[in-house]
Amino acid sequence: MLFHEMWTNKFNDEIYTLPIVKLNLVYLLGQAKWFDYDVVPNDELRTYALLQLVSQDLMAVSAAISALSIVGQPQDTDVLREIALTERKGISEKSLWAIVMLLEHHNKVSSFMVELLPHIKRDSLRTIIKSYI
Repeated sequence: MLFHEMWTNKFNDEIYTLPIVKLNLVYLLGQAKWFDYDVVPNDELRTYALLQLVSQDLMAVSAAISALSIVGQPQDTDVLREIALTERKGISEKSLWAIVMLLEHHNKVSSFMVELLPHIKRDSLRTIIKSYI
């Protein structure tokens, strides 16, 4: 219940309105669903994470990618692909990790990475991508 109260800001505390805090709650609430603690609809969590991907705050974008890796859907790999293509250090790597998390159970990781590889110039990213092919 505490996470739900934090998510809905039952305490009326400004800290629970901060995107970085809410994104960490998205991640935790998403993981809690694995243990049947399902108090916030996944679509609500996913929508919040997706909206934060366009933030100017790179910490928020990074947290949104992490959250999306837990509450996202396979179709979210399209937006994560675009983030990977920016080749921003740290953000692109995290985006690749989220893609793997979202596609892992769909056995599509290898084909996704094969398609992505020709578009990536940075050697360190290419190495990560090749590890999934």
